[in-house]
Amino acid sequence: MNKENTGNENIVTDISLEVIAKSLLKEAAGMGFKREHYIKLVNILMDEALNGAHAEIKSDDRNKDLDYLDPKINEYPLVGERIKIRRIAASTDIPFLEKWLNDSEGRLFLLTRTTARNYTIDNLIAENKDLVGIITTHDDIPIGMMAFLDIDKVQRKAELRKMIGEKSFKGKGLGKEATKLWINYGANVLHFKKIYLNTLEANVRNIRINRELGFYVEGVFKNECLIDGEYKDILRMGLLLNQ
Repeated sequence: MNKENTGNENIVTDISLEVIAKSLLKEAAGMGFKREHYIKLVNILMDEALNGAHAEIKSDDRNKDLDYLDPKINEYPLVGERIKIRRIAASTDIPFLEKWLNDSEGRLFLLTRTTARNYTIDNLIAENKDLVGIITTHDDIPIGMMAFLDIDKVQRKAELRKMIGEKSFKGKGLGKEATKLWINYGANVLHFKKIYLNTLEANVRNIRINRELGFYVEGVFKNECLIDGEYKDILRMGLLLNQ
């Protein structure tokens, strides 16, 4: 490994540590941690690390995270164990989109992370650089949506977005299952070389899920996006395909 690659990996490691540390501190503060609790937390982390609980992940092992890729998943509907993804039908799906996107969490789906420009639902459906799929149960109940935004056909890459819109279906792992299907579509049909995602919050759980899907932290953009009068950091993660 040359010095340049080693330096790049060190930068990514530092970024990952900073993101995880800030997220832990945020969650700990919300739980009412006091000084002695932080000291105990540090000691526990040290013990776990010294006992080898978390093995180092080498760059050569990245493709092992993509064992869910399946060339048979290549046309609509994309069928998973518990859900399906179908083409969006503007005439019948717009009411669902309006419902899902009309809250504080859903509205961020339409927000471009690097410009803070809001899409509209019409833009999302009509833009030739965007692709939307509807997540449904096996009995065709719409529960959420997947999207590839800002598709670059020359560079063969796009930004991934996901959302489970129906509250009763959240927290069941369906978003992760849908994301696997959507990545398969990007790899097998759209022939992407890279899929990336930008998140506004450094959430350890989301980072872990994305890592399990093969995404790696590429960087943190400080004060990148102005939302509701407050500047937000953007965490960027990337997934390399067909390597």
